[in-house]
Formats: sequence, structure tokens, C-alpha cells
Amino acid sequence: MSANFEQRVIILLLQPMLPLDEEQELIQLLKTHGDWSAIIGKLIVYRSVGIAYKRLEYMLTKMDIKEFAYKKIYNILKDMYRVQFIRLSEQAKQVYEIAEAFEKAGVRYSVLKGLALAAGLYQDLGSRSSNDMDVMVHPDELEDALHVLRECGYIQGELNILKDVIEPASRRDVVTRPMVSHEVIPFQKKVENNPFMTKHEVDLQFSIDLMTSNRTDVAVDEFLSRRILIETKEGAFHSLSWEDHFLFLCVHFYKEASTDYALKLYNDLSLYKLCDLIYLLNSTHIELIKHKIMNRAKEYGLEKAVFYAMHYLQEAFNVTVDPLLYGELQPPDIEYIHQLYRYNSTEVVMRWNEPIRERIFNLNRVGGFMEVAGT
Repeated sequence: MSANFEQRVIILLLQPMLPLDEEQELIQLLKTHGDWSAIIGKLIVYRSVGIAYKRLEYMLTKMDIKEFAYKKIYNILKDMYRVQFIRLSEQAKQVYEIAEAFEKAGVRYSVLKGLALAAGLYQDLGSRSSNDMDVMVHPDELEDALHVLRECGYIQGELNILKDVIEPASRRDVVTRPMVSHEVIPFQKKVENNPFMTKHEVDLQFSIDLMTSNRTDVAVDEFLSRRILIETKEGAFHSLSWEDHFLFLCVHFYKEASTDYALKLYNDLSLYKLCDLIYLLNSTHIELIKHKIMNRAKEYGLEKAVFYAMHYLQEAFNVTVDPLLYGELQPPDIEYIHQLYRYNSTEVVMRWNEPIRERIFNLNRVGGFMEVAGT
């Protein structure tokens, strides 16, 4: 089977809603013999296993599908989904503890991505992969937030796997990171008695202009003023309003997709980030007010980020985005959507000539970049 077969299966598995003809197409594809190892492998790399599993579960329970060409795919994805559920459930306990501590200290915060999307958007802790807790705080309250995390037992540093200890970061790194970035050195805390999670990491962010040293204090203040409360059976925490969260996700995708640093880590075009956006746009329980997103994108100078993310979303999933989030935000020059930039710089490292969807599914694009860049 061709690469187009793999692409089609993955794209259909990751869509939030499918019209009847595409549901029938997916059924036939699931009955077709092909390189299912490549499909499973790419779902893992794209961190989209949980979403794909929920689609298969729906098809088995609601559509009475009894036959797969590769019968093991369901159980393989189910096992990975369960691991994600266990990991995020453990993360949730840590998040509730930190959220309560922030509240007591009077620190305004918003949990970003990860747990916020799993609980609020997907409403299923196994659907969304998450490696850490991303938190937005205002720069004026950063020192208070740092104090809270230290009081909760967190250390700025990295877990030494061989020694099984968290080694503190150097004083120099702790001081200089906020000067050249949008965040501080991550905080770590060991997690005991969990086979799938050895540490919990907290990333404090204080700017919406990611991967730069640019400050956006006014925007952060206004984002935090509009935050919402996400409640689960186990606890509650604050997150951004869904319109602001959508903007943040667009910026996050744009900055990583267009930066050489993220490319080298294979984080540039991970499909899970586009899944978050398309699921938000098609949610049946979250109503995004699109003109608010458009107006705020213009107010905060985020037009390029939103247009970029929506362009890639359209190319990846072959969908049409509301003009308020696309045409209305299109910059005069869109050459930047094909360019790769140096981290925290406007220096163009290279221009991509490969079509966007082909590039997304080409996991060797890092090797191609290395050849061109000579690194």
C-alpha cells in the first residue's frame, strides 16, 4: 500500500466528525491490508494515539464494526490510551494541589494545553497526551509563583534517570532563561509508585510570544482576567477562556512549526496540536465566538500566528476554515508559511518546497533540514 493509504487512515481517524461517506471510506480502509506498523508508529510520534483509539472505539460500539485487516490495532491503541489515562490522572492530582496553593497565595494562573484540553475539550483524560503542566502567570506575580512551587516540593532542574534524583539547574541558567525566553527553567518533582510516571514537570510561562524574549505583559494580564474554571469530579483549576486558549494554541503551533529548534526535536508538526484546534472548532459543548478570536488576534498582533495555524489545518485535514479566522487575518505577504526560522530570531534558515501535507507525514524532514543547513 502507498503512503497515501497511511495518510488517509490517520487523517480520518483523527477527525472529530466524519460525514457518512468518509465513515464508510474509513471502514473500508480498516479492512484493507497495508503497512499498519507505519500507521501506529506515526500516531505515536504525532502523540495522537488516544484520539485515534476513541474513533475506533466509537466505530466498534456505535457502528457495529467487527472486522479489521490488522486486528491487533485496537488493543495496541487501547493499551496506549490506558497508559495516557493513568499518566494524566496522576498529573491531575499534582495540578489540583498546585492550583490550590496558587489560590491561597493569591497568584493568578491559568493551566494551558494538556490537562485543560483533556478535561475541558476532550472530556477524557486518556484522549490527550501530556508530558507536563504548562501554566501562565503574570510577570509581576512570577516570584510568588516560584515560591509556591518550591513550597510544594518542586526543584528547578532535571531528573537524572541513572541516579534517580532531580539535579538542580545552575544558578546561571535559572537567572538567564527568563531573559531570553518566555518561560523559566522547568520545575521537577519526583512521583513515587507510578509505573508510567517518574516525575511531574511544571513549566511557568509569562508571555504569549513564545520562543522569544519579547514581553506581552498587557496581553497576559487580559488573558488572566478572562480565565475560566474547569471542574472535574476530583478537583478544579483555572484555565484560559476558550477564545484565548485557541489563540494561544495557534501561537504555540506557529512558533514550533516554524522554528529550527522544535524541528530538531521532532516537535514542529506534531498532529496532536492541529487536532486540538480542529476539535475546538467542531466542539458540540464549547461555542467558540469567532469574531472575538479575530478581534483579539488583531488587537494583540497575532494575525500571522492564527493565519499560519489555520492554513496548516486546512492543508492537513482538507477542511475549510471560517473566513473570520483565515481570510480576515491573512497578512499581505504569506511567504513566511514556507520558511523555517532560527530560534528567537527573524533569520530564515531555509525555505520548504515540499507540500505541507507531505511534509507533515515525512518524518525524515529533520534529515533533509540537516543536509541543507549543514549541521
